[in-house]
Amino acid sequence: MTPRTEIIVMDDLLRRLSEWLRANAPATYLQLRPPSSHVDLDRAERSLGVNLLPAVHALYAWHDGAGGIQGPFWLAPDFGFLPLSDVVKEWRINEEVAADTYGSDFNDDPFANWKSRWIPVATSWTGDLLVVSHEPDDSKGHVFVAQPENRPNRDDGWLDLADLIGEGLSALEGGQTWRGRQANIRDGMLTWD
Repeated sequence: MTPRTEIIVMDDLLRRLSEWLRANAPATYLQLRPPSSHVDLDRAERSLGVNLLPAVHALYAWHDGAGGIQGPFWLAPDFGFLPLSDVVKEWRINEEVAADTYGSDFNDDPFANWKSRWIPVATSWTGDLLVVSHEPDDSKGHVFVAQPENRPNRDDGWLDLADLIGEGLSALEGGQTWRGRQANIRDGMLTWD
């Protein structure tokens, strides 16, 4: 998929998701922060040392994360959408832990459970992160869970952010379960039970 096509697909999915949230989970929609600016995205890229993929740009141009653990938007079941400032904080923490655990060359260690080109976009608030791979290989764009105690299972993730958003949106629009979880609305807030 070309970068332009990737942005078009993401923009359409995010537009539909906004419409669904406004109509069905308005309290959750209100927890979404305003969009990130180009300045915010440039600052994050400099801090992370990576050019963010077009889909990540599209996600943060939609909204700069959500209200945190007290008012999350679940980007995936159990994973709250991180603001860009928290993306950078979580990335730095995991960089430090990986360097302390595996040494400064942890990116070359096949057993390391963290890589510098994994960019977090959501958190479980228990240490697990939903990351987008920015590795220059076949995993580029893949979305999966990085855990501090375990090596990631990339096969249990999504091909890319559009796949993740599309899968969740299909479950919401069709009233289906998503990865074994059912969407519920309580007082206008979306949860996955």
